[in-house]
Amino acid sequence: MVKIKLTIMKKATSKLKPAPYKALSIAKFLFSLDPHREYFENKKNIQTGAGFSKVLLGNWRLNQILYLLQVFHYAKYGYFLFRDNLYAFDNGFIIYDVYRNFWALYDEAWLLDFAEEVENKETKNFLRQYFNYFKNYSVKGLEKWYTSDPAWIEAWLENKKDPQVEFTPQTLAFYRNFLDSHLQRIEQTR
Repeated sequence: MVKIKLTIMKKATSKLKPAPYKALSIAKFLFSLDPHREYFENKKNIQTGAGFSKVLLGNWRLNQILYLLQVFHYAKYGYFLFRDNLYAFDNGFIIYDVYRNFWALYDEAWLLDFAEEVENKETKNFLRQYFNYFKNYSVKGLEKWYTSDPAWIEAWLENKKDPQVEFTPQTLAFYRNFLDSHLQRIEQTR
């Protein structure tokens, strides 16, 4: 049963257009949108989700925004924005490379060996618009996104042995259908 499910999931995501970026490239661009580090701050620890662990607010926000950008990019364009895996934990989604390199990103050591530049104008506009929309969400507001996401529910609540997120055909359909009304709302805010 598990082998069949894994095969179906791999087929669903293997049909997608390849993601053009690494998450570190997108994170670097996001930090350029917050030059004074007001959003991706480094001083406050918070407890989120089930409250098992404390996390640095700026790092947590960065990872949650990346998750939202990933699923909204898929909902809008039909393929993912970055190729890194997402992992589900009690306090949301993380992307390991971004989570580990938060301080280098914060201190503007841009990890040039690992990051492509985001040069596509449409991608930059997408990142600016969606970042500006989601940065207004409170911690609780961002929590509502991931705690209602079927990929997080499956990876964290149902399969804690392996927190890597697998995007099933049902999850991808959820993103295309459920997020459509949100896409329209975000696109109307300029």
